[in-house]
Amino acid sequence: MIGFTCEHCGAAIWLPAMRTGRGNQCPKCGLLVSEPGQRTWICAQCGTSGRGPGRRRGSDAIEWLLWLLGVGYAIIRLLPSVAAATNEADLWWVVGLAGGLTLLICCLPAILYRAWRASAGAGVCGSCGGALIPASSPRGRQMLDHE
Repeated sequence: MIGFTCEHCGAAIWLPAMRTGRGNQCPKCGLLVSEPGQRTWICAQCGTSGRGPGRRRGSDAIEWLLWLLGVGYAIIRLLPSVAAATNEADLWWVVGLAGGLTLLICCLPAILYRAWRASAGAGVCGSCGGALIPASSPRGRQMLDHE
């Protein structure tokens, strides 16, 4: 038995191994579903279809820049405190708790940007940058029928 969820209603579906690899109907909503390994996608803008997600939204360069600026700023903010530490206990306080909180706060823009990039469910089309939708969804089937 192979288990997965319906991409339309979220119902749990269990299929015998001999029924996998072909279109099956969801017992709850009745729409055509496919296993995650077999799922195909179609671009909502240009109609290009493919087997998996395209590139992620956003930019790798912007994400790296945000991380570097956040870590760099945290280090710059902590250096005076590290230099002013008079004993080992003060140093552990600065590097430990205060350092962790400073790093978290300074890197918050990078963390939020990364979360936004990761939240792109199916990704974006590699051809035009449009949103990818499951080909087995009602809109995806409609687009495939009009080709």
